Amino acid sequence: LVPWCHIFGLLFSFLVPLRGGGVLDLRAGISPRALLENAAAGDLDLVVAVPAIYRAFVRQLEGGTVGGGPIRCRFVSSGAPLPAGLRRRFTELTGQPISDFYGSTEAGGVAFRHDDGPWRVEPHVQVRVEGDGQLWARSPSVSTVPAGEFLATGDLVRLSGDRFELLGRADDVVKIG
Repeated sequence: LVPWCHIFGLLFSFLVPLRGGGVLDLRAGISPRALLENAAAGDLDLVVAVPAIYRAFVRQLEGGTVGGGPIRCRFVSSGAPLPAGLRRRFTELTGQPISDFYGSTEAGGVAFRHDDGPWRVEPHVQVRVEGDGQLWARSPSVSTVPAGEFLATGDLVRLSGDRFELLGRADDVVKIG
């Protein structure tokens, strides 16, 4: 559900299953309903999607059109902020939480969270905040600056230890998913 040209898609739709001995489902055009039915049938261990797909899942589940038993797989989101209400409703309907990952193609994975609280910085990443509150990240995954240097993410944050809250953008980029 996430293209491999996006770091999130490459990591969670390809590299994680490959490294973990998993099987990739490469069918084109699978519908949200079919995906949920596969999850309910126990055919899936991990679903990787952007928030727009989770909105489609909720519509299907609320419409009562998804057959099968209880859904028992892991769900991961990234690519754009996951609205708190969407996360809560999906969990109410499925009993499953959504793990949320923050990062970019240039920086790789930077942080994660399993609820609507602050983001937790990944162990291999160092972050700092500069002047206007902009988050800068350094990790082995950063690809657009010389090794060991920090990358400006373009996001404004409030940092406390190894956790931060996203406050907005430092530039005019609008992220949608």
